[in-house]
Amino acid sequence: MDLAHSIHSQLVAAGFTPATHTGINGLTARSDLAELNLDDYPAIQIALGNTTNTTDAEMIETADGRQKYADAIVEGLTAALAAQ
Repeated sequence: MDLAHSIHSQLVAAGFTPATHTGINGLTARSDLAELNLDDYPAIQIALGNTTNTTDAEMIETADGRQKYADAIVEGLTAALAAQ
């Protein structure tokens, strides 16, 4: 889960709050999803925000909010690749 941890760290550094309803600190390893477990390369699935949370909904609904998510994901991906 190095890739997931790297992106997660960048999302937290950008000020996003991890989910509290699933996994450990918002991260959940899944053994039941073929697209995550049968790939020859690292694969992650990212769920961003909770639309029932007004703060999250505002981030999801604005171009600036979506860009903030995208920037954190790119920074996490870049950090994970640089660490290889």
